Amino acid sequence: MAVLGFICYFVSKIFFKNLRTFPKEDTVKIGLKLAALLAIVFSLGRIGYAVQESRTQYPWWLKNSYIDFGVGYQHYPVSLGHFNTDSRISVRVPPLSVRLTLLGHNFSKSFSAQIMYLRPVKWVVYHEIDGIPSARSPTNIAGLTGRWTTPLQGPVSLYWEGGLGVVTRNRASLYGRNLVEEANYPTVLTGLGAKYRLNRVWDIQLGGVYLPPKKKFHQPSTMAVSLGAVFNMRPLSADQVKERMVADRLFPKHLLQFGAATNRFGTGVNRFVSGKTMPIFWGGLAEVEKGYAARYQQNVFHGKKIFALDLGLSVGQWQSIGQKTSFVTFSAFPQFRFVLLRSKPADFYFSYSLAGPTYITKSEINGHQTGKRFTFQDLMGAGLYAGRQKEFNFEVGIGHYSNGNLFPRNAGIKIPLTFSAGYVFW
Repeated sequence: MAVLGFICYFVSKIFFKNLRTFPKEDTVKIGLKLAALLAIVFSLGRIGYAVQESRTQYPWWLKNSYIDFGVGYQHYPVSLGHFNTDSRISVRVPPLSVRLTLLGHNFSKSFSAQIMYLRPVKWVVYHEIDGIPSARSPTNIAGLTGRWTTPLQGPVSLYWEGGLGVVTRNRASLYGRNLVEEANYPTVLTGLGAKYRLNRVWDIQLGGVYLPPKKKFHQPSTMAVSLGAVFNMRPLSADQVKERMVADRLFPKHLLQFGAATNRFGTGVNRFVSGKTMPIFWGGLAEVEKGYAARYQQNVFHGKKIFALDLGLSVGQWQSIGQKTSFVTFSAFPQFRFVLLRSKPADFYFSYSLAGPTYITKSEINGHQTGKRFTFQDLMGAGLYAGRQKEFNFEVGIGHYSNGNLFPRNAGIKIPLTFSAGYVFW
């Protein structure tokens, strides 16, 4: 308990010290917005529980949904003739790519719709032939497509997909000269593939997509083929639901957190998990010096002992290093929580959140262009639940804001170590 008391004191000291450094009028505005936000969250939470059968069954909006991840080859025929280059410039186009379906839903046995994301593992690079200088041109694709599936013999099925694709390309410059101009435009995305069902939960998928060239932006065609796995969220059986219901008390229903971020300890953790050694998170050119945040999370699904899925809303007030740019973020986010150790004094967990839709009040921070007012929130942290009923929560984490290259300008925002304390509502 002495350790827990020290953690509470440490978090409160950082929180209130940071709070006093912001202008009084900003603090009042944030307080009013936070109160309104939390009122909406609690109201939606009550409605959500009224229609949800159980936290051990997939909620209605996840039943018959899926996500997938694949790695493969991307053909992107960039040549010097496409852009403002000359004979002194060479182009390197890495072929390895990744494809991710953020969320798909099966509306019937033959039709589904999905939100997907495609990008090369490494960006296109323009090199000066006789020298070291080079420039990157990040290019990625987002898509909203429909998919039509035809079953074949046994566990094999074929599919065709088509819909909207959005291509985003960043500017690349050398010696003050723009080799490649930025681009952001809608286009047609088509594709086809095959799936092999392993069981009710997992499929193996081989597929490809194609996007036509766009002369207006000097953008060549794109073709990508990937092999990956599909995770299906088919409704659980009554026995599975009943078996997991005994674990309801192990996973908090509601969690309210207040946290303070500080750059006093540097950003070594951010750099480590976004570098080549362990690339599991993201960094950012715009760095936050200090800030505070309030988050509310509601558990919507959990397993037997380890996994839990929460949905949350958050508001944050931040101040950057250098120019002391002050900005505010409002986010909705999914939170994946993995309980690593359960004991009588405390339960310890690791949490990860990605692609939480966010409204940000500034689009230029410390001279860095971060895109538009729409961006995404990513969080990663470790924490514990303590107390007789595991009602007290303590967490240390880092954060990141960027638009995922949906817009040409995407400097990214790095949130340093954030110390949070919270309370669980059952």
